[in-house]
Amino acid sequence: MIYCIFIFFTSILITITTVPIVKNTAEKFKIFDKPEVRKQHKLAMVRLGGIALFISFLITLFLYDIFFSTSFIKNNYGILFLIVGFFLTGVIDDIFRTPPWPRLMVEVVLASLAWINNFGIYVVDFSFLNSSQFIILPKILSYLISVFWIVGVTNAINWMDGLDGLAAGLVFIYAIAIGLVSYTFGNINEVIFLSAISGICIGFLKSNFFPSKILMGDGGSYLLGFSISIFS
Repeated sequence: MIYCIFIFFTSILITITTVPIVKNTAEKFKIFDKPEVRKQHKLAMVRLGGIALFISFLITLFLYDIFFSTSFIKNNYGILFLIVGFFLTGVIDDIFRTPPWPRLMVEVVLASLAWINNFGIYVVDFSFLNSSQFIILPKILSYLISVFWIVGVTNAINWMDGLDGLAAGLVFIYAIAIGLVSYTFGNINEVIFLSAISGICIGFLKSNFFPSKILMGDGGSYLLGFSISIFS
């Protein structure tokens, strides 16, 4: 619990610090998100808030390793590699506006790597029906469901980024809920990850509540969306 409290508040403070820096830098390079029908803002806004989220996320985990003499980053390099992959896919689109289909293909490839490395849906549990029956899914069905879930949730969070505070607020709620379930099952690694995710969401909301001063962009929404999909 001490670890989670440290990670949560550290990630909040770092995010609050890094968001203005990223915002000012993006304004200098004129990287803005223009108003659209589905978006709430009426003026062009910086859309690179995801960089602040990503930096805060990594620094928090790095500080956790230092202060508590752990090897968390080293022991979780696989999932961190996938998180970085999704983040880079999004932030490249924020800067260069890449076509949607190639971006979707990259997401499918990364989701497939997650499934190959045992981050997927393999068994259906019917214990909620007072039954001890478990159904092991065929590999092809497991793969299709897992990839659909990961890519679907990631893009669902991305589509929420048009409204002030919506994506960050919902992901915060999801992270807390999934974190509690993970803690109940003793999945401490997931709890640590989700503590950092919930912290960066709270820190980002300071600048993302109405009237929003910055958007997380695809980089931030992909980072949060993939994390929620994979840890759930």
